[in-house]
Amino acid sequence: MARNVTHLAIVLLCLAFAGSGVALAQEAQLIVEVTTDKALYQPGEVVTVTVRTFVNGKPAPVTIASAQVTVTLPNGKTVYSDIRPDFHRVSPGVYRAVGQVNAPGVRQVDVVASIEQKVGCKCQVKVIKSQGVTAYAVESLPLSVAISADPLAPSVCDPITVKVTLNRAAFVRLLAVFPHGVQRELVVPGWLEAGEHWIKIQPKEFFDVGPLTLVAIASDGYGLSEAAVELLLGYGVCDC
Repeated sequence: MARNVTHLAIVLLCLAFAGSGVALAQEAQLIVEVTTDKALYQPGEVVTVTVRTFVNGKPAPVTIASAQVTVTLPNGKTVYSDIRPDFHRVSPGVYRAVGQVNAPGVRQVDVVASIEQKVGCKCQVKVIKSQGVTAYAVESLPLSVAISADPLAPSVCDPITVKVTLNRAAFVRLLAVFPHGVQRELVVPGWLEAGEHWIKIQPKEFFDVGPLTLVAIASDGYGLSEAAVELLLGYGVCDC
């Protein structure tokens, strides 16, 4: 009975203070900062989104109430993104999500975080929310591949060094095309990152001699690019 009377007294005291307009507890200030590791990406790259949260100026854990990404396409249409941020806690007040970007456009990241604060002599719990926003862009540059070879006039015994250059990550195939129309697919380089790549080829893979065209075909699901270099493959006496 005494315990119930004490609880009732606390409630009445809270109500009295609330009715008088006296602030029993100052509302916490929640700040949400959202950043990405870069401002500009190419299709196929990975974006890292970091959320930092501060309560009364100090890093503090929160609840990520919602997180979404909207995309403004080159034609001006706004749609939901092809990635959904799935944030995990890195340290108190720091959350991170990663995802691969694909279609070109400008993406806006909206993150709403919340905390619960007990107010009024702990009579009630108030949910405090705050929003953080950032944006980044995905380029619409076309996929590009370039190819060169050394030497350009090897014998069937000489290995050829082929250099393939990409402006963004792509799946690459190499074809040997002969004047009579025969095509032979060489060892497939596979998925290559943006940049320069050196590939060793044994001319024995061509199964023929004479002039030929070495073709590199690159694709990434959003674009296709081809490049070629002319070779003259001669006879030779190879070691066993």
